[in-house]
Amino acid sequence: MDKCMQILKFLRDKDIAAGSFFQEPVDPVAHGITTYHQIITNPMDLGTVQTKIMINSEIHSPDQFAGLVPLVFGNAMQFNVGS
Repeated sequence: MDKCMQILKFLRDKDIAAGSFFQEPVDPVAHGITTYHQIITNPMDLGTVQTKIMINSEIHSPDQFAGLVPLVFGNAMQFNVGS
């Protein structure tokens, strides 16, 4: 899991440098995208991934990590292409 944390830190640092689009859960009201949860049924962000690893101990393997991280970016692509 140490390598997963290194990857997560790298992704979070890059995201912060680019505007912090993936650090926190999407707030559909604040962003005026009320259909977000109709289109995205399994929302994920990098901060939640970190919480699942470090605080909640919900991620126990690199395979679990590898399932969540692409979801962050896949959701963004799905919503922005589909809306």
